[in-house]
Amino acid sequence: MGSIFDTLSWALRNVLNEANSVSDNPIIINNNVYSTCHFHGQYIALSTDSLNMSLAVLGNLIERQIAQLLRKEINNVGNYLASGPCVSV
Repeated sequence: MGSIFDTLSWALRNVLNEANSVSDNPIIINNNVYSTCHFHGQYIALSTDSLNMSLAVLGNLIERQIAQLLRKEINNVGNYLASGPCVSV
């Protein structure tokens, strides 16, 4: 999970850096707004793509852990952690 946390940190740092940079936001000087027109978006795109991949890895990890917990073939206990059907009283 370290690589997932590192990717989350990296993506957040990139997005915050881009959102706060002068190159993509207008500059306000003496109530006049100047557009710098340098927004490229590549940093945001790479950050969100990496974030998507790391969330897919996290989802896969969670799915495998649930499978190990709930499947008889894997953990040698009853399927779904139950010894039989649930009976209401």
